[in-house]
Amino acid sequence: MDADPYGPRVRELFQRNPGAGRLQGEGVCSGRAGGAQHGAEVVLWLRVLEGTIQEARYQVLGCPHTMAAAASVVELLVGQSVTSAKVDAARIAESLNLPAEKLGRVLMLEDALENALAGRIPA
Repeated sequence: MDADPYGPRVRELFQRNPGAGRLQGEGVCSGRAGGAQHGAEVVLWLRVLEGTIQEARYQVLGCPHTMAAAASVVELLVGQSVTSAKVDAARIAESLNLPAEKLGRVLMLEDALENALAGRIPA
């Protein structure tokens, strides 16, 4: 029997999908990274009020690792200042026990955050 490729935290986040969905309304901006041609795509939506990320959501086309990483990222973004908001790829990868070949998925989330904050173009 093969070992489970997903740890318990990945399975839990994948099944619950906390933070999944789109944001609309005042202060919302979005950023996209990846693409179907790369096997994964993510969109982050952020509600930014008074310079602080008040709410964050995601939409993912990808594997359970990618979805779990996105759920972890949006949870960590809430409360961060837009001037210092970041995705700590190593921390996310470690907390989810991601295989080394999946680190690119977390780096993709860094790109989506950067794209969302660049100019904070309304979604």
